[in-house]
Formats: sequence, C-alpha cells, structure tokens
Amino acid sequence: MKILVLGGCGIQGKAAVADLAASDDVKTVICADARPALFDRKMIPAGLEKICMEKLDAGDHDALEKLFEKADAVIDLLPRQFVTNVCKTAIKAKVPVVNTNYAYPILNLDEKAKSANVAIMAGCGLDPGIDLV
Repeated sequence: MKILVLGGCGIQGKAAVADLAASDDVKTVICADARPALFDRKMIPAGLEKICMEKLDAGDHDALEKLFEKADAVIDLLPRQFVTNVCKTAIKAKVPVVNTNYAYPILNLDEKAKSANVAIMAGCGLDPGIDLV
C-alpha cells in the first residue's frame, strides 16, 4: 500500500508517518506538508526508507490531485479549512480518505462519494475521535 499523509509534519502527522513506516503492509508513505523541513527523521525507529517528502500547498487543487494519484489511501491531518478541498479531491481521484475533522462541512458530498464508490471517514482524530469511541 501507498499512503499519503497530509499534514505529516505536525504532531499527529509525525506519529502517523512513524506507525505507517513501521508497518509491513505499507510500501510507501508520502509525507506532504507546507513545511517539510520540520520533519524529524530521527523520530522514525523503522522504515525510514519508505518515507518520501512532498511540499504541499493544500489550497492548490491540482497539486493535491497529483499527490492523490500516487496513493492507495489518504490520511488528512490538515486544518479544518482544507477538509472540503481534500474530500472533493478524494472523490475526483477515487481514493479513500480518513480525516480528523468533523464531517459537517462535507455532508453535502455524501452522494457524490457514494456514486464514486469512495469512502470518506471523518472525525477520526484525537478529538473528536477518542470521545466518539
């Protein structure tokens, strides 16, 4: 599997990238962030060779779509203002996405996602995720 982590240099992103890199089921982890220089490779105990860094402007729909085309699934850890653009890109690229934001801004995308057979799993962060469990 090839997993794209949007916002991979943040606190949750670094942990997600480290866990994915250590997984035998993951062949590539694409860590995309506006500031890739913040990524600390010393935090990766295993699988460092699986990680590739990409600079990302999350507001640039075309750049986002090019990254989605490289992935089998996406983990979206970006700030809330990007959730709609990320989910629209997931539908267009037909790539499932998990994000850490509440689903309210993307409820109108439900039918489009179903028609495209794309899973969008919202609300899976530290909060709201843990409190929903």
